[in-house]
Amino acid sequence: MSEIQESSIQDFSEWILKIGNGDLGEGDGDNNITIPHDLIIQPTQNPLEDIINNTYPDLNAQYMDASYIQERAILGPANEVVEELNDYIISSINGVEHEYLSSDSICKVSLNVADQDILYPIEHEYLSRT
Repeated sequence: MSEIQESSIQDFSEWILKIGNGDLGEGDGDNNITIPHDLIIQPTQNPLEDIINNTYPDLNAQYMDASYIQERAILGPANEVVEELNDYIISSINGVEHEYLSSDSICKVSLNVADQDILYPIEHEYLSRT
């Protein structure tokens, strides 16, 4: 990576951290933040598609490449926006959709198992008791 690229990444990291810490913008609650011109995506008829195509160019050909996905992210102001983006991306990818379910607690039956502390990491045990 060139020195210019490293400097650019460092500047962006500091800028995004300031946003997250609430150090940019003025006023209480909602703040206006000036976004650098090079980060602004010029919208067309479909803003969701513009954001996705800019962040994930050639997504249909590369979505199976883990490093391609890991190197990119779209930040949303609220979970509803993130869900809308996720739904749009999933609907645009060619292939079969799979849904994987998860649980945030341990099944109560497993509380009767001896040596449960060996079976589950401490964070699972904590979650099941809260």
